[in-house]
Amino acid sequence: MHCWGDNAAGQLGDGTTRERIQPVPLAGSRTFTQLAVGVAHACGLAGDGVVGCWGENAHGQLGTGTRTRQSAPATLSGTHRFATLVAGARHTCGLTSEGLAFCWGDNAGGQLGIRNQTAVQTTPAPVVQPE
Repeated sequence: MHCWGDNAAGQLGDGTTRERIQPVPLAGSRTFTQLAVGVAHACGLAGDGVVGCWGENAHGQLGTGTRTRQSAPATLSGTHRFATLVAGARHTCGLTSEGLAFCWGDNAGGQLGIRNQTAVQTTPAPVVQPE
């Protein structure tokens, strides 16, 4: 995978924060089959269901259990294996092959669907099904 453009938060995943006007390869050896991109973060889904995320993390949108930026893919916290990913501006959600949804990141407006008032969710939390 290759990325280019603004990289102030490490969102290109090449291990730097340098702006790139030409495509550069993602750091590390993991191969991703799907990509979900937010405003300044990205997450990749590997064939084995493991998720790696990189870039801005002020709202926990990388799901690593911290709020530290990453300029190269960092493995998602927990043992969840996902079948698909989507990203919002400052949050990310994944769906397992069993149909269970998990979200992490900015929850100031309740957008994670986890039925709590936590403004920041730094690890994957299960989305609560309607009653």
